[in-house]
Amino acid sequence: MSRILANIDRSSIDRARALLVEAEQAGGNPMGALGAAALAATAAIAMAGVMILGTGMALDQPNASAEVSETF
Repeated sequence: MSRILANIDRSSIDRARALLVEAEQAGGNPMGALGAAALAATAAIAMAGVMILGTGMALDQPNASAEVSETF
């Protein structure tokens, strides 16, 4: 154990400590959060519109029943 400690000098310990120091992290951008909230609100309104308006729509396919009956 003493041989290991003898090989470690003070400068290498200081360099290791400098690597362990965490840099300050900048705070998040509030405009990004506002943009994400606006996108989510727009998607929710669009989905609600599809649910309300989409139930009254029907696509008529006049030959669909004839095509199905011919295959059986």
